[in-house]
Amino acid sequence: MSQSSPLQFSSPNAPGRWWVIFASALSDYLRPVRILVWQGIGLAVAGAGLVWLSIAQGMDQFQAYGELAQFLIYKVLALAAAIFSTMVVSQEVEQKTIVYLLTRNLPRWSILLFRSLAAIFAVILVSWFACLAGGIGVMGFSALQYSGFWRDMGIMVIGALAYCSLFIFISLLINRAMAICLLFAFGWEFIIPNLPGDLFYLSIFTYLKAMAGHAPREAASASFVEQVTGATQKVIPPGTALFVLIAFSVVILVISLLWFSRFEYSPREDGD
Repeated sequence: MSQSSPLQFSSPNAPGRWWVIFASALSDYLRPVRILVWQGIGLAVAGAGLVWLSIAQGMDQFQAYGELAQFLIYKVLALAAAIFSTMVVSQEVEQKTIVYLLTRNLPRWSILLFRSLAAIFAVILVSWFACLAGGIGVMGFSALQYSGFWRDMGIMVIGALAYCSLFIFISLLINRAMAICLLFAFGWEFIIPNLPGDLFYLSIFTYLKAMAGHAPREAASASFVEQVTGATQKVIPPGTALFVLIAFSVVILVISLLWFSRFEYSPREDGD
């Protein structure tokens, strides 16, 4: 997928051109058809909230919302990150438009950075809508008065940064990275947090869950959803979780910028 080339930092750093990269990428990620799809997913989350509240036993609406957030809303976050992150570079290679992208009179690291920021912003918007839909589905408009809801809205920003940073890096290393990113989002992130021992530290969801702090019921009365999402498992302190995710995101994003600046990317032939 890539071959080594000299670093290219000779182009002028024009803030206006950086904005053009960000805005054009964001408009591509959030085309009207795509927006409709994500709105449909958000409405499905709201419907799931209504159903879950009606069948949940032994829970108030706040606990029901907490389960919905862990089981579904945070999965929408991971799904959106996997899809939008692979649009940053991998999609350009697949569609053979990477050459036009790299001919811009800007440092290559800035192209990746601002396209990545656009992807992160798109994931945040999608996740916020899913969170809002789920909150209203379970608690009605009183969700807007619930501190846990607003905490989740903030966590979506950190989660988008962490997932996108990782998935963008994967897309720089692996051809057709979408499958790998989806496997991580719905395989790794589902299994690893629930394994015994210290393996749960290797999951982004573990840290997001720690920051969310949705109070689970006692293990003896925990629902199936709480058990399969690890809601009864002891988690790390919220402050530590926040620090770890921010540090991880910054480090992996910097590595991605250096990698993209150092290696050459060219359109992929169908047989590659």
